[in-house]
Amino acid sequence: MTFARPTRRAFLQGGAAAFGVGSLMGSTALAAVDPNSHGGRIFHATHYGPFEAIVRDGKLVGLSPMIELDQRPTEMLTYGVLDRTYDKTRINHPMVRKSYLEGWESGDTRPELRGKEEYVRTDWDTALKLAAKAIVDTIADHGNQAIFSSSYGGWSHAGLMRPNVL
Repeated sequence: MTFARPTRRAFLQGGAAAFGVGSLMGSTALAAVDPNSHGGRIFHATHYGPFEAIVRDGKLVGLSPMIELDQRPTEMLTYGVLDRTYDKTRINHPMVRKSYLEGWESGDTRPELRGKEEYVRTDWDTALKLAAKAIVDTIADHGNQAIFSSSYGGWSHAGLMRPNVL
């Protein structure tokens, strides 16, 4: 491992050594969160908890909570994540307001059409460029304090429940 190109295992070992938890490196719990230690299994985590994904033919068909890390998984993990993954209300691709996409480079994004025109599909590279430009422009025009660094949605992290954020 080098500092320029760290490996996941070296990072975990270094972090464990730094925090005095080296004895956990051989434990079942830590091995469970290292996907490299279990070939063919897919591990993931949300703020609802860690889980093993059950995938068939490339599609998520079930979740198995990781009891060794979370002994009381919430039903939002066992049912909510699975139901939400392929729900018809989910947006599967980046979508951008049509005139915004057409005028973002020139700055003619036509804000008066917000909520009045269709959204069009775009590729991820363009969507990321649009988001980056919007953030940079907001900072340039209004300062860093104008950037809200949390989430408005019900699927946000627990930090949203802090009154000073809201």
